[in-house]
Amino acid sequence: MTTNRKFRPGSVEKGLPTWSDAQATDYVRNRMLFDWLCDWRDLRPHDPQSLPAQRDALFEALLKRSDLKGVLTFRSRAIHHLSEYEPKDSLAGEDPTFGHKNVHLVMRAEDIAFVLRNEGKAFSNEAYNKLGSGTFLLGLDDEKMRRRQREAAKVALGYSGSTVSQLAALAFDEAAPISLRAPHFDLAELAEQAALRFCSRLFGFATGDYPLLEKALRGAYMALTHQILGRHFVSDPVPLAVARDAMGLLFARSCELIDEYQRDPENLPTGVDLRIDLVHGFDPAMQLLARDAGDLSGEELGVMVVGVMAGMVGNVQAAVCSALYEFFRNGLVEPLRNKLRDKEDPLDLWPWIAEALRLNPPAAYLPRRVTADIELPGKARLAKNNECVLSIVAALRAEGTVFQGAFDGKGEVSTKPPAEAHPLIFGLDGGPSPHGLHSCIGNMLVRPLVSEIVRRVLLLRGLAEAIDPEDGTVAGLERRWGFTCKRYPLSCRLDRQHALNVSMRVKSPIAVHAEMLRLVIRAGAPRIEWALRESRHIHFAWFEFIENDNRLVLHTVYDGLFESYIEHFALAVGELFDKIFEHIEDPPPMPVNKYPGAFIDLIRRNDRPVAAGYFFSAYPAAETAQIRRVLAIEP
Repeated sequence: MTTNRKFRPGSVEKGLPTWSDAQATDYVRNRMLFDWLCDWRDLRPHDPQSLPAQRDALFEALLKRSDLKGVLTFRSRAIHHLSEYEPKDSLAGEDPTFGHKNVHLVMRAEDIAFVLRNEGKAFSNEAYNKLGSGTFLLGLDDEKMRRRQREAAKVALGYSGSTVSQLAALAFDEAAPISLRAPHFDLAELAEQAALRFCSRLFGFATGDYPLLEKALRGAYMALTHQILGRHFVSDPVPLAVARDAMGLLFARSCELIDEYQRDPENLPTGVDLRIDLVHGFDPAMQLLARDAGDLSGEELGVMVVGVMAGMVGNVQAAVCSALYEFFRNGLVEPLRNKLRDKEDPLDLWPWIAEALRLNPPAAYLPRRVTADIELPGKARLAKNNECVLSIVAALRAEGTVFQGAFDGKGEVSTKPPAEAHPLIFGLDGGPSPHGLHSCIGNMLVRPLVSEIVRRVLLLRGLAEAIDPEDGTVAGLERRWGFTCKRYPLSCRLDRQHALNVSMRVKSPIAVHAEMLRLVIRAGAPRIEWALRESRHIHFAWFEFIENDNRLVLHTVYDGLFESYIEHFALAVGELFDKIFEHIEDPPPMPVNKYPGAFIDLIRRNDRPVAAGYFFSAYPAAETAQIRRVLAIEP
């Protein structure tokens, strides 16, 4: 979501005079800030008016204001009030104030680290409770409960690096048949599907649980981002309501599976396939939790399972898209791909990804509620019961907005990126934060998964950013609220077969015209056979009548580009199609060989894509010409 253009404040001015204008209302300042943070021109790279240029200018201007002490206070649009969704022990029950609350945007790295290290003392994770009950993992403030769940998670998620890497590779392979079927694909969708497949395998869900996982975790991420940042700027009751329903169903299913794993440790629940042929010696996390539950109940284990997954899929999606976005912006795609293919001197890809995530952290903001008046290291004071948003992206980009890492003209590394990832990328990774479990997840699970997806995408032949057909510019990465990733259209060269299923309605009277079509096809079969063999890129082709002869369907499986394939037929056997179209409703202009463009449009318009985009081939990279050559088939 972006702001309405009539609220657009223009460029960030030195000293922020527009923001400081005494005539500006809280509402105007709120919309102004939101527009600077999210900028609706984010779709176009290299635009000085786009994100991150405007956002960087904003952070720089704010951090230079000595009176702010690294914290910008603004009025939230969210109304904090009691409701049936608030836990009984929520701080909202102690707060008599209704209406809009002040929000502190914390931007200094030292202050952010201080907040993360003092959770439970002066800060609460209450914002996350809106997604479920007070036991929702991200919202836990009780140290005893945190410790119990953290210890259980260490056992369940303590997989070896090789096991996680094998799971990541399997997840990408399972996502590719749908999300990487065609030369033009959406990287955001591919990354999301790979992360969902990874979660399904990691925790031991059944195949039939996948639609529920997809709906629940997609909704959870939308609700999380709304609670983290969106609620302070937009009024949208839908994300939380949708997420609660789906997360409730996923929670119930997780508890059910944990009970099954406990009840029968020797056998897997129905529909669970571990693929131990590809991931050797693997036991799913829910099975390990059930085996070593300790004093945790089944519901507490279910809370942990759902809580770990809630933000993982969206963060993986954002990390993958941000990494490729930075690689394209800095001319790194080709040299990185060449280095990845070098078996004698393999490249460690993670430092390059980590540098991209420093510039575009997947968890760009974190919410906290202030539970006690407190002074930050930067001397800014935060008042009890106000909201606090930790701007991870401001702290990280304050250390430099230029990508650190480059190759020379010969494709050799001339500047290495930092060897270690910045700790704030994964929420104070490696520090004494009470929520060290989240950092643990980032290191143990997210890092290998993101690395595998980015590596596999970089190795795609002819990888490029898609071009907007309307203006010929790079379509770019489409973000939501300046940090989540909605869509990133890319293209590549895929040596795969494609299915074409052209369904055309037969003219009335059906019986008469269907019989005439059979005669045309029968008579033209030799000519069709010759044209198919001559094309050298058709694997299979046949006609079929369906719906009681009401429709004639042309099925083919072919190599290469759609337009080239169809145009070949228009020119080679156009007169045969002229006879076919005499018995078809809404035919194209004829003769077909004189109007090949109209013929292509009709075929595209009447093509029925395969269900859910899935099409199997036992030899996806083998072309017809190669197969005929190997089998010594004469033309």
